Amino acid sequence: MNKLLRGSVVLVMLASIVGCGAPATRSERGITERTQIIIIAPELVGASVNLNGNRMLVSEDDLTPYQYGVLGATDSDREKSEVVTLSVQPGNNDLKIVLNGTVLFDAKLYLGSGQTREIEL
Repeated sequence: MNKLLRGSVVLVMLASIVGCGAPATRSERGITERTQIIIIAPELVGASVNLNGNRMLVSEDDLTPYQYGVLGATDSDREKSEVVTLSVQPGNNDLKIVLNGTVLFDAKLYLGSGQTREIEL
């Protein structure tokens, strides 16, 4: 009987261990950090923006409304500027901006996950 009891205990323990073998899952909640490039210039409408081989012609609809800086401090020069926000993948990003045949910016930028890079032209 002692062997039968031990066998039952071992069997129950094995079943408990095997039952806990579900795959580990991970879920995250909260604010997702976007990786983005913010372009600020006196004039951007009509500019050609080439990001990683994808070309975009900036229109009025693409402009991002100006948002106040730190603690609501105003910057009158920036308030008059046009702003375009581009969501990008983390890593190397090739960016070229051309307006009226003039190259305003041409560089390879590295951005980490959740990083925002401002380019003021």
